[in-house]
Amino acid sequence: MAADWFLRAAEQNHTGAQYNLGYLYYKGKGVPRDFVQAYAWFDRAAQQGDEKAAQARKILAGQLSTETPKQ
Repeated sequence: MAADWFLRAAEQNHTGAQYNLGYLYYKGKGVPRDFVQAYAWFDRAAQQGDEKAAQARKILAGQLSTETPKQ
């Protein structure tokens, strides 16, 4: 239920909600674990000046791979 409320606020550019939603996606708490979604929400908050989100985005960027999976 928290993810729903954070999403509503995040979509209205509330930086704290954007960071919190990113954290939920990063940890998989109440939503499926999704690093891409986490990065996107951290990035939106960071672009509005949220330093905590900027740090989280930087850490997460190191965990994401730009390689295309081999099939």
